[in-house]
Amino acid sequence: MIPIKICGISNIESLKIVLKYPVSAIGFIFYNKSPRFITPIEATELSKHIPQSIKKVGVFVNEKVEKIKQICNHVKLDFIQLHGNERQDYINNFSTPIIKAIRVGNDFTSQTLKNYKVHSFLLDTFQPGIFGGTGETFNWDLIKKLESPIPIILSGGLNPQNILTAVNNVNPSAIDINSGVEKCPGEKDELKISTLFNNLTTETQNINIFNEI
Repeated sequence: MIPIKICGISNIESLKIVLKYPVSAIGFIFYNKSPRFITPIEATELSKHIPQSIKKVGVFVNEKVEKIKQICNHVKLDFIQLHGNERQDYINNFSTPIIKAIRVGNDFTSQTLKNYKVHSFLLDTFQPGIFGGTGETFNWDLIKKLESPIPIILSGGLNPQNILTAVNNVNPSAIDINSGVEKCPGEKDELKISTLFNNLTTETQNINIFNEI
C-alpha cells in the first residue's frame, strides 16, 4: 500500500482512530492560524501514544528557525514540513529531514522544484493567501508527467472517493490527507478512514519514504 500521512491530529480521540490503521506518518500543525493548531506541549503528550514505526511530522509556516528547532527537540519530530515561503538558505539551518510543500497553480512548472534540496516535496492546492488546508484538489494533469529524483507526496482535497483516481493519475511516492477524513476540522472520522484504507488495499506495495531517513 502507498505510504499514507494523516495530518492535522490535535486530540487523543482522533489519534486513537488513526492508530487503528497502517499509517506511515502523522502530522502536527504548529501554525496558529490553522483550525487544527496544536501546541508543543499537547503534541508531546499525544506523541507518547505513537509507536516509533510511525513518523511524526511537524507542519510550520514561515516560522522562526529557532522556534522550529525548539519544537522539534521538544516533540522529537522525525520530519519538518515547511508550508510557507521558505527558501533553500532557510532550509539549510536544519538537520532534521525537510518536506517542502509546494502549492500548485496553473502556472506551476517543474523548475520550481529545482530550487530545493530536501527529503521530499508535498504538492498541495494553490489558493491566494492560504498556506494549505484548502480541502480542494488541483489539476493533476499539471504534474502527471512530472519527473523528480526527489519523492513526491500528493496532497490537496484527497478523500476516500477520489484517492484511487489520484494515485493512478499522479503515481506519487506517498499521499497526505487531512480534511478528507474528518467530521469537522480537527475531528477524524473513522468510517472515512476505514473506507480510505479499504479502497487502497488493491494498490501495489510502495517503498515507505518516511523510513528513508
